[in-house]
Amino acid sequence: MTQNKVTTGQFYSLLYICSVVAAFMFVSTTVIDLGVTDAVLFPVVFGVLSLITIIPTFLFYKRSNGVSVLNAVSKSSKAFSNILAFSYSVLVFILLLRTLARLDLFVSSEIFPENTMTFLIVLIVIVSTALSLLDIGALSRASTIFLVLVTVTVSVVVASTFSNFDTINFVPLFMNGSEEFFKQALAYSMFFPESACLILFLSNIKGNIKKGYLAYILFLVLSLSTVAFTVVGVLGEFSNTQLFPAFAISSVGEFRVLERFESIQSSVWTVCIVAKTTFQIMIISNCIRHLFKKVKWWTPNVLVGIITTGFLLYISKGVTRFSFMSSQFQVTLTYILLVVVLPIIALLSILKQKRGDSLGNENS
Repeated sequence: MTQNKVTTGQFYSLLYICSVVAAFMFVSTTVIDLGVTDAVLFPVVFGVLSLITIIPTFLFYKRSNGVSVLNAVSKSSKAFSNILAFSYSVLVFILLLRTLARLDLFVSSEIFPENTMTFLIVLIVIVSTALSLLDIGALSRASTIFLVLVTVTVSVVVASTFSNFDTINFVPLFMNGSEEFFKQALAYSMFFPESACLILFLSNIKGNIKKGYLAYILFLVLSLSTVAFTVVGVLGEFSNTQLFPAFAISSVGEFRVLERFESIQSSVWTVCIVAKTTFQIMIISNCIRHLFKKVKWWTPNVLVGIITTGFLLYISKGVTRFSFMSSQFQVTLTYILLVVVLPIIALLSILKQKRGDSLGNENS
């Protein structure tokens, strides 16, 4: 990855934007019931899971002396670092397609109903590709501004819907049993794999990454819990009939100063999604540059943009293709590979390298 330095606050602001956008782009599924009180606790389970699954990354950080995963692993095995780079590029590309496919559905169903707006999504891909040519520092610093916009937007939505809260929507917890609760909570958590990106940018971050990560998770859990609490309180079981439940609450709010606040909210989320897709294109392009050292610096970004556009046009033409991209199986598999498997493999690789270096020193 590039060596531009960012503070922990700036980098985690970017991760926060990427994560909270996933919540507002969450599409109602038959697997996860967002209309019951249990949904308010789903983010808490996600937070605990995030603190557990990040442990291999922190151990890797300690063992690699703050060197990002691809550079650290390449010191012991160039071939294995290439395998990691390829794996990350493919998995993040899947996340990129999922993000854009959901944006396509969101624009065509919520902003411009019954209209095909694929050309707008293609334009967003072009803009994101161009922005990905900037460094991680510029994107992270911009995300601190987006963080303020998101915080204000969420606060206004919650405040505007307060009068629509109905306590009857809050049924007792674990109505369907604790087993069903944890099943749904884990399925919910799978939609937030953004923490997997940390290991790719360890050498770019200055500051205490552990404290920064803890603050990021706490703030994210608080935000997601607030959104979930509002969805349950305002919509209840009705939320399961809404395509985008987290967005639907803005259309029922009563805010006297700003009418049709959902239009402003849509603009904010669109800008944040551009930041997220830019970040994802940046990751994929950097992985390609790691695989092919001699390519021109801008070539991977343009290539990713072109390939993404092609896949997006293919996905947008069929509901079944979109359903596959958002299926629980695909979401879960991507999460496990990105957040759990690859960091553990990277950690084992560097531990093996350290052990080999120790044995070599003893023999000498």
